Parts: sequence; structure tokens; C-alpha cells
Amino acid sequence: KEPFDTYLHSVHGQSFKEGNRNAAICSDCHGTHDLHAASNPDSKIYRARVPATCGKCHENVQSVYNRSIHGKAVAAGIKEAPVCTDCHGEHTIRAVKDPSSTVWKGAVTRTCAGCHSSEKLTRKFGLPADRLATFQDSYHGLAGKGGDFTAANCASCHGWHDVLPSYDTGSSIHPKNLPQTCGKCHPGAQSKLAQGTIHGGSKVRKHFVLGWVETFYLFLIPLVIGGMLLHNITDYWRKALMYPAGHEHAGHGFGTLRMNGNERIQHALLMTSFIVLAYSGFALKFPDAWWAEPFQATGGELARKSVHRWTALCFSLVGIYHIGYMVLTRRGRFMLRHRLMPKLKDLFDPVRLMMFNVGISQKKPKIAYPSYIERSEYWALVWGSIIMIATGALLVFNDYTLKNFPLWVADLATMIHFYEAILA
Repeated sequence: KEPFDTYLHSVHGQSFKEGNRNAAICSDCHGTHDLHAASNPDSKIYRARVPATCGKCHENVQSVYNRSIHGKAVAAGIKEAPVCTDCHGEHTIRAVKDPSSTVWKGAVTRTCAGCHSSEKLTRKFGLPADRLATFQDSYHGLAGKGGDFTAANCASCHGWHDVLPSYDTGSSIHPKNLPQTCGKCHPGAQSKLAQGTIHGGSKVRKHFVLGWVETFYLFLIPLVIGGMLLHNITDYWRKALMYPAGHEHAGHGFGTLRMNGNERIQHALLMTSFIVLAYSGFALKFPDAWWAEPFQATGGELARKSVHRWTALCFSLVGIYHIGYMVLTRRGRFMLRHRLMPKLKDLFDPVRLMMFNVGISQKKPKIAYPSYIERSEYWALVWGSIIMIATGALLVFNDYTLKNFPLWVADLATMIHFYEAILA
């Protein structure tokens, strides 16, 4: 009863119920009086004979499949090679556009991964073991995991029934065919995309610039964050010793106007947009994290992308307004010239303060507001904002980027954007 009920909900069963008498029914696949178990080589549903059975109705598909790497493997007697039912199901065959189908655009990667992420199969046949992992770490994979099914999946590049190895000149991923394959989604960017790697992975040699930049950030991030923590913890510890709880003291800079009303509004807009950008940005890299769940519940990747991009526009407009404020107003020019411009003493004040905080020096240095702390924070923000806006623009206008630059430039923008976000 269960196979029959399942069949009625399949694309064949639905078509039959709608009056199509050419739709496949039980006897078309299983036979009539010559029923055999699936383990019997004479059975129509014996694994190696499944393509021929399905091909009675789907002749064009069968001829394409027979020429594919999967079809050739089945013909060679490799029992692990996928046949029609491995991808489409048996009684549960659904239309490609049906979200419950195993070959729906949102499910096809998971279907392909059933074999291509199997340790047993990849070892036995010498297949790359990291195809799923490296795809999921790419923009296409992350977008798909987040619910953006307009992004490329396995079949978008490798084909459906006509899957061929990359060395085959008929393959859609053969070097000479990559421009056309990539051009389906990225018109005008074909030649540039063909120069890079799509899956990547640890064994793929990266462009030397990517290696240099990654090394730079892996050194810079721990240095900056570690230095900041060391500075702040020792400073807090020293103040806690000098001024116990309940002990009031006059600190440097109290009574000094640090921000007027206009500047406070700028700071509030900056703070709000920064938090939203960080949240929506990291939700792309970690779509399965619990804190990214609100995006999954309110539109998935499309919602996350919209929030991130519109907030980035607001962030950029705040930056433009701030530039105008600093250049066109008297207070802005005063702040820029007399308070925020780096000074030579900013190189030595951190060392003097650290020496005092850890007890090497007994004399506390006189550090007036604004100090190296405010200046370093300000210029780090300016520099970081420029980097984030520039790399973000390359990623937003990816068709332009891919059309005019090698693929490694887009990879570089992605890398810098991510590492700068961590640093920020």
C-alpha cells in the first residue's frame, strides 16, 4: 500500500490521475506477469537495467545519460555508479520544480553529495574528497545554504544527465567550455572566470597575492586584538588598584565636550549600521548558526543580502556626510587639524602608559584628551571603512568585477572583507 500511495503523489501518479494514459504506471517499470525482484538481473528494475527501463519513455535523456561518466560507469559494471533512481527516487519521483523533489535546485547539491562526500566511494574511485566542503565554503555554496536558490549549484556547472569529467572536451567544465558555462549567469565575465578556481581547497594553489594577504591578516588580527586586550586589561587593573570601589577621582578629560549634538547623531548612525552590517555579514559565513536563524525565518539569503546591502549604503552615506562635516564646518576642521591628526608622541605614550600599568615605571605619564587612544580608534575606523566599502563594492557589482578583473581579485575582495570584519 505504501509504494502505491507514494506513487500517487509522484509526477507519474499525478499525471495519470489527471487523465494522461501515457504516464508511467506500475507495470511499465515492474512488468506484468514477468515480475522479478530488484536483485534479479532479468528484472526491469535491476540496478543496471534501470536506465533502459526509464529510457522507454525518456529516450532523449537516456541517450545523454549513456554518454555521461555515470552512464559509462554503469555500462562498465560499476554497481556504485548512480542510475536514474539514485537521483530522482523510485516511487517518489517529483517534478524538478517541486521543492520536495530530490533534484530540485535547492536539494540537488545534497543529492550529489550522497556519493561525492562518501568517504568509502571517494577512496575507492579516487574522487576528490573535498568537493562538497569546498563548494559550501564558496559564495555559491553559502548562498545556497542560506536559501538563495538563484546561486549556482552542482548541476548548474556540471550538468544534469550529461555529467562528464573535466578532461573531456564535451564537458561543461572543460577549460575551453568554462567561459560559456560561467557566462550563463555572468555574461561578459566568461574569460576572467575561466582563469581561476571555483572549488578551491587546501590542495589548490592560490594566487600568490591571496597567500600574502591571508598571512598578513593572520598575523595582524591576533596582534591588534591581543595588543588591545593587553593594553585595556593592564590599564583597568592599574586603575582598580589606584581607585578602589566607591573612591571618586577626577579623570583626565572630564568636563571636556567630546561630541556635540551633530557628532552624536553621526556616531549613533555609525554604531547602528556597523552592528547590523556585522550581524548580517557574518550570517552569510555562518548561515547554520543559531543567531542567524532570524534570517532563515524571514526570507533566508535574499533577506540577509537585502539587509546587508541597504545597511552598507546607509553606512557609506554616513561616511560621506562625515567627510563633508569634517571639511566644511569650523568645528570639523578644528577637530581634524588640532585633535585627530596623529602626533609623534602617540608612538611613545602607549609604551609609557604600559610601563606604568605593569609597574615598571612609577611615574604616570600625562596623557590629555584626545590621546593616542582616540586618534588610533578614529583613523582605524576611517581606514577600515574605506577598505570595507571598496571590497564590498567589488562584491556587490560582481558582474563588473568578474568581467574586468581575474577571478582572484574577487576572491581577494572576499578574503579582505571577511578579515576586516573580524578586525573591526
